Amino acid sequence: MMTKTENLKFYFFVLPVLIIALLACNLSRFTQQGNTTTSKNSSSANKASDTSDSISTICNNAYFPVGPSVVRKYRVTYPKGMLSDREYTESFSDLTDDTFAVNTDFGNVKAHINWKCSPDGLLATQYDNTVNMVKSGASARVDTMESNGVSLPPEDRWKPGETWHAEYRVTETLNGPDGKQMGGGEGTVTQDGAIIGSESVTVPAGTFEAMKTELKTTVDITVTMKGMSIPMKVPIDTTAYFAKGTGMIKSVTKTGAGGDATSELLSISK
Repeated sequence: MMTKTENLKFYFFVLPVLIIALLACNLSRFTQQGNTTTSKNSSSANKASDTSDSISTICNNAYFPVGPSVVRKYRVTYPKGMLSDREYTESFSDLTDDTFAVNTDFGNVKAHINWKCSPDGLLATQYDNTVNMVKSGASARVDTMESNGVSLPPEDRWKPGETWHAEYRVTETLNGPDGKQMGGGEGTVTQDGAIIGSESVTVPAGTFEAMKTELKTTVDITVTMKGMSIPMKVPIDTTAYFAKGTGMIKSVTKTGAGGDATSELLSISK
């Protein structure tokens, strides 16, 4: 039987491996369990949904096209021994003048994330990253209490040198293999993005002239478990490529598990 300290070390080892940053491509959703969390600053619940083909100007971003008929299909591959490769789709709903929802579907795993549009850009209002610790049967859930900043800049600022910042106040729940809560925590998640330049990128969907972006995410949470309180600060680095008129075509996230998690565009329908 592991001691308390060994238990903590185990969870702190596994958690950084599985938590993946939420970028526009929503790569983090490969670990989500389909829970829907509504950020307190989201206004989508107070406005009527727009399912027409007309997208509001403030939400219309050629580097991240959204719409009721837009569907992007991806394949994500993981380091050997982490998770099996799989495909997923990304679609959109709940369109209003200044909000929309991104729906990611892996078949048996689904996620629904609310986004908000402003002149400063697009913000994913939730850092909702629920993970299964596949080798232990345990799980960790991160819920967003507040969010602010920008997840993607507006279309007219997609130029090399552009930077942006988003910040989330989050709470965490840790459950054991039996489903019982073993601990929890709270803290912040910060994301700093930058446009590095343009590159020609080939993926299964074709060859695109794309803007290369880098996102540095820091998960800074103090976890309390079995009477012990320990700060946890986890850096996560993602490189993503966005093509104008298409959206994200490729992303690569360093997992800390001896390899990268890579997502590539298979197809897009508009």
